Amino acid sequence: MKICAYCKREMGNNTGIKRTDEHIFPKSLLGLYPEQDITYKDNNKYVDNRGLTISDVCNECNNGFLAELDSYGQRLISNSFMTPYKFSDYYVAHHIVLDDVTTFSRWILKIIYNGSRLEKREDSYFDNLLPYIMGEKIEYPSNISMFLGLHINLNPVPENYFSYTPLQIYYQPKLLRKNFKEISTQDNSAFLSIDAIDTVCLRFGNLIVFSIIWKDGSSTDYRENIINIMQAEYRFRLLSDSETDYSVRCVSSPTNVILGNYAHLLNEKSVSLIINEIKQSLGGRDIGKAYNDSLEYFSPDFLKKGRVAVEALEFPNNKRKQQDFERILKQ
Repeated sequence: MKICAYCKREMGNNTGIKRTDEHIFPKSLLGLYPEQDITYKDNNKYVDNRGLTISDVCNECNNGFLAELDSYGQRLISNSFMTPYKFSDYYVAHHIVLDDVTTFSRWILKIIYNGSRLEKREDSYFDNLLPYIMGEKIEYPSNISMFLGLHINLNPVPENYFSYTPLQIYYQPKLLRKNFKEISTQDNSAFLSIDAIDTVCLRFGNLIVFSIIWKDGSSTDYRENIINIMQAEYRFRLLSDSETDYSVRCVSSPTNVILGNYAHLLNEKSVSLIINEIKQSLGGRDIGKAYNDSLEYFSPDFLKKGRVAVEALEFPNNKRKQQDFERILKQ
């Protein structure tokens, strides 16, 4: 017998409760990016999200509250986080509205929970969060701190020049306070391990969500200190169950786009250093203007062909990727 990860009922022919596949990233989100069908999960890439499904959810939960949460997430991302920002947007705050903070936080926690089970991570702490995710409890969890940020390409070339991966989930990303070149020796994430069970960074288009799951009994003063660091140094904005309007800033580094992932986060000082290095490499030219100039050299068709070629190399056993590559060779 298999037990549903949410309602905890037995599934099987003799119970009348069917077992279904649950996607880590909803199919509705994948539909928003039909050409970018590669999803990052930690250090792995998946095509069509087929590697990001779990089969421990019953049909009633899957077609019930889980489907409602996914519908909300799809509407939110498609309505508010699909349009790319400009380089200059890094320097200003942007107004966003979350019309239903409770549903938003339930949706994010659902994705984190699904991913944890897929990776066989320690997730017993979710036992106390399930009533909230399922909508049975309306009080915002006291052991969760969730932060909002924006993804912006800070490089002088289009993001498709690198690896455009608009759907990502990373557990325990590195938090860096010094130059990215020293990534192996300057990981400051350890300061979170004292009172945090887990940290997770997710990307949905231009929305970045960073979550901290706190240990029971963690110090209030310690939490407040970490929250201040995340907002002051890393430019995030703390989610509140009593607010719907947020002034949100870019939390990206050029390296997040170059590497195609959010396995790390750099503080504002480090990002500024990298931006200055990029400007110097451009002979002091404005990065935003250099980006606009690059569009003349990197046409959408050129970028598309390059992406197809790269993905054919990355996924040699995927027939569709190989067929796409053969097609562009004949053009």
